[in-house]
Amino acid sequence: MGKKTTLFTLALIFICMIGAVSNSYANEITNDTALRRLIKNVIMDYHEVTPEILLPENDANKTDNIMNTTISKGKYEDCSKTMLWFDSTATNKMLPGIVSGGDFDARLYVRGGRSNELLTIVDGQEIKSPYLWDGKVSLINPLLIEDVYFYSGAIPAKYPVSLSGVLDIVQKKGDLKKVNVEIDQNLTEFQFLIDGPIQKMKHSFLYSVRKTFYDYMFRIPNTILPHLDSFSQKYLFSLTSDHRLFVDMSYYSDMMVVDNLNINQGIKGKHSSGSIRKMFLGNLESNWGEKLKSNLSMGYEDSFATWKVEKEIPTPNSSTGVAYDSKPAYIKLDVEMSQFEGHKVMTGIGFRQENLNYEEENINMLTNLDYPGSVRKTNSENYTSSYQTYALYLQDEISMNPFTIVAGLRYCWIPNNHLSHSTSLQPRLTVSLKDITRNATLFASIGKYETFNNPVNNGQLVDVLPEQVIQYSVGIEEKVNINWQWKTEVFVKRYSSLVDAKRDSSTGEIVSYDNSKIGRVYGLEFLLRKENASDWNFWLSYTYSNAKYLESSSNWYSADHDQAHTFNLFSTYKLSEDWSFVANWTVSSGKPYTDIVGANYDTSKNVYIPIKAAKNAERLPGYNNLTISFEYQKPIWPFDQFTGSTYIGATNLLNQSNIYGYSWSDDYTTKTEIRMLPFVPIFGIRINF
Repeated sequence: MGKKTTLFTLALIFICMIGAVSNSYANEITNDTALRRLIKNVIMDYHEVTPEILLPENDANKTDNIMNTTISKGKYEDCSKTMLWFDSTATNKMLPGIVSGGDFDARLYVRGGRSNELLTIVDGQEIKSPYLWDGKVSLINPLLIEDVYFYSGAIPAKYPVSLSGVLDIVQKKGDLKKVNVEIDQNLTEFQFLIDGPIQKMKHSFLYSVRKTFYDYMFRIPNTILPHLDSFSQKYLFSLTSDHRLFVDMSYYSDMMVVDNLNINQGIKGKHSSGSIRKMFLGNLESNWGEKLKSNLSMGYEDSFATWKVEKEIPTPNSSTGVAYDSKPAYIKLDVEMSQFEGHKVMTGIGFRQENLNYEEENINMLTNLDYPGSVRKTNSENYTSSYQTYALYLQDEISMNPFTIVAGLRYCWIPNNHLSHSTSLQPRLTVSLKDITRNATLFASIGKYETFNNPVNNGQLVDVLPEQVIQYSVGIEEKVNINWQWKTEVFVKRYSSLVDAKRDSSTGEIVSYDNSKIGRVYGLEFLLRKENASDWNFWLSYTYSNAKYLESSSNWYSADHDQAHTFNLFSTYKLSEDWSFVANWTVSSGKPYTDIVGANYDTSKNVYIPIKAAKNAERLPGYNNLTISFEYQKPIWPFDQFTGSTYIGATNLLNQSNIYGYSWSDDYTTKTEIRMLPFVPIFGIRINF
């Protein structure tokens, strides 16, 4: 190891150590204010301030990295057979450290964080709010997935804006040898996929279509059932033996309208929502010899979303609605160098341009029912905002057998003159010790992760500090043999400078923002899996977690999706040459909620004012869901002359009454359970040409 290289490495490690130790969809809709808050939460997920996105498919992901969990396409394909719709969420929920919103909720919560703290990257493109149907279904098509790399700790420096984790998804590319056609259909969706060579062994294409069909079969007056459409086309061009160009163009749309909807408190009205998202990305991968690689990535997204609730009963009529338009663009360059013996250096620079248009209209809406001075208002909020974010990162992976040290540093900034807190320095360090005789690795990591989560007021970013978490973790992983491996990890997270809204003590209207909110999380994760076997494969994960937050106006309280115990079991078993069996079982303790212990009637507002217990002091009952399916390795008649398969099964086989939350009567004297999916049959067919 050269003297200059050694000095550089020691300096980087020192910076990491010093820097690291320095500084939902609602369960119920109880009043007009909650309706408005719900809409803003759903829509505003799209415009959190985020730095650039990073490269998709990097060799660093494919190395024997003990800090990530890799999921293959086979597991997504198998798990899709235990769902009513094609959704990658079912597989992601099995990952250690992850808590889901529920059966019909695609949002994921990693190690006690909020759902927007999980960074989702698809082929290098960051997908903000990667959901359809207001967060109920994932935008990611599981049948297009090739590999997924999940990080819940020791996040590499190349990834931006990830307080809790990264889900890095690599999608399939077209076959370079032959044309393939695949048709998939279950009880809710139809999919068509064709791929093949443009020029054999050189260029390829892939086209896919995904569409719901039940909305055409069942007609309900004044109602548009939730439906989705998506189309994508992917091209791979081998420009030379050392340079490859990947181009992806995708389109997603969803919509639903429900009339005469029982919202809550005797309220009836209409709910409507929809979105259209168009995405483009280009990625140029280059090899400049054995020791130098680069990736140039650029992309653009055009997204439009609406969300509206019109309350008709009881009077007075009121409504609230939001329309949101986002057009981000980015460019990013990543370089990987292996010139120095025992070192693998990664560095990069990125730029992202945000363009936002936001419109909100409220008619006869209470500003906030929980405050005594709350009044009904008719107002609108319209703004256009545009800003840029930049980032630089440097990471060195040092191999000193049996030790491996990964030291990284990330620097982000917003070049905005009126912001006094527009920079972020994020060091991180991981050390691992490998026992070659047992093929086991002991590892420890520390890292500071930050994100710009500036609210927008009148089109301008509010001047607040970046949100921050410092995470510590220690664990061990052992690969017992080619099939069996296990991993366990203990973690601690310290949140600081979280953005908190300050409200008028009388009306409840937001008057300012600060960084007074803090949080603390600790837990344990365990993963045992058997893979790559011809007959039986197995995946078992267990997570213990305790997540609490503190705001200036409250005592410590449990996070909304704090779930002490989560157990997942997924298994596939080959019964014979023609039959196989898939089972997916999840058991967990209940999530917290805020109970309502009474109500006072306000004659001036013609509403009941709820009397709430301590925030998140109560717990929902536990969750238990066993889903199974049997697959026959041939399509049913009249498609039995083709290759493919047919599967049949049921979700919630034991018909457990899993509770999503509660709603209350108009006077809060009656509490009603909001239940998740009951026993529902599953059926699907796959045809290959």
